[in-house]
Amino acid sequence: CERLYISRSTLKNDLKQVRTILKKYDLHIESYAYKGSVITGTENNVRKCLTDIDKIMMNESNQSMNHDMKSIAQIIRHIFTKYHFRMPEYAFNNLVVHMYIAVIRVQLGYAIEEVEGYERFIHRDEKEMAMAIISETERAFNLSFPRTELGYVILHLEGKKYTGDTDNSFVPSEIYDIVMEMLDEVDSMFHYNFKHDFELISMLAMHLVTLEVRIIYDMTLDNPLIKEIRERALLSFEMANVACSKLADRYDKKITQDEMAYIALHFQLAIERYKEKYKKNVLIVCDMGQGSAKYLMYQIKKQYGNYLNVIDTHESADFTNVKFDSYDYILTTVPIEQPVPLPIIEITSMFKEQTYPQLEDHLHVDEQNELLRFFSEDRFVAHMQGHAKQEILRELCDIAISKGYVSMDFYQHVLKREELGKTSFGNRIAIPHPYRPEGDYSFVVTGILDEPVLWDDEPVQIVFLLSMKAQGDPNLQLFYKSLGRLLSSKENVDILIKEQSFEKLISILYQLLNT
Repeated sequence: CERLYISRSTLKNDLKQVRTILKKYDLHIESYAYKGSVITGTENNVRKCLTDIDKIMMNESNQSMNHDMKSIAQIIRHIFTKYHFRMPEYAFNNLVVHMYIAVIRVQLGYAIEEVEGYERFIHRDEKEMAMAIISETERAFNLSFPRTELGYVILHLEGKKYTGDTDNSFVPSEIYDIVMEMLDEVDSMFHYNFKHDFELISMLAMHLVTLEVRIIYDMTLDNPLIKEIRERALLSFEMANVACSKLADRYDKKITQDEMAYIALHFQLAIERYKEKYKKNVLIVCDMGQGSAKYLMYQIKKQYGNYLNVIDTHESADFTNVKFDSYDYILTTVPIEQPVPLPIIEITSMFKEQTYPQLEDHLHVDEQNELLRFFSEDRFVAHMQGHAKQEILRELCDIAISKGYVSMDFYQHVLKREELGKTSFGNRIAIPHPYRPEGDYSFVVTGILDEPVLWDDEPVQIVFLLSMKAQGDPNLQLFYKSLGRLLSSKENVDILIKEQSFEKLISILYQLLNT
């Protein structure tokens, strides 16, 4: 207190915060009469804590590596080059910080505990590399590493190495079994069947080879893109959340949000491939010949290929022999007088480099209508006064049950999903839902609180209770797309909490959907 010029009460309050931080690493402050206070816990947990502190300080001060870290980085990079070993840059920097902390702790006389069972993950090159890294580091810092440090370094190499589609790593059959369990869980929750997507299966399996090491030995790997992934790939992140529940069950370990975000990227790519099935099919009508029709087809594909699948052209307004079952829209350069059972969008000036406002307006209205189907004013609750997550969920679930859309067990099904992982996503928003889809309709019950409540470990003030229909809903991504954009907009969340009206909610979602 004298050294820092603070009062004893200030110190006690600060130590409460320190204890909260240390608890995350299973570390504790022990006080001894006439001796003082010390931090107790395993050496492995001490190093995790110190490593995180170093990374936070570097990020907040925007500093690069210090001299010792640069020396360690040079040693490791030289050895990686010699063995043709690859590691993502963010993982490489993470390894450098871990080795730097290891050097400091060994200099102070502390050694890591013996790592048990890691022999089954050892590959010859990784063991030789670990021995070389230790040897070169000992020479550079004039110290001697205890024998137990070898396993520690090997696990960091195994848990953070790069695995890509050109990697020859062996993937055990049990890893593929885990992947299929994860995909089954995603299918049962979201009705996205990825079990025939060989690319996703392969990428997840290779990812799990290194992830398994990190899970078993509680190794941390930060994800610098976690905020962007949660906001821009919300459905993928939620799929990863559900899929990782199978990993948590198998290994009896909690899967971090950073790790979920890496898995979410694989799901996002799979969704992009999956979306091909749900593009709107278009028939182009053009009376200027096949050449003009093909050119117009090229223009439409170029500008709207993410939304439309141009599957055919027609050279006249006579549809006598046309079967309309295969199409969703007709795009035409000529007036059509004959009644047809499809929306007709007239397009002009086909030979100019331009967008087609008629088509864009129609696509926007289409998206807005699909999004609106999730929401209803009679499922919107303003100024909620609940003080706990369960209390709020109970009230919102009762509304869903009263509408007859779901079973009487809906609340229990939502609570079961809460046990699988977090449903709070930051920016005061939570998106709970049942652990299995049920009913014939997809819908949302929206609740806005006057005061935030602690939801998982984050404050929440807007709750979107989502129920997905049992048959699956191709518009689910549209819902998560709009919610993801709301997550990244503090201004719109502030407005919605202040006004708390259904009209404002829909207005904001439409606005975000079209930006």
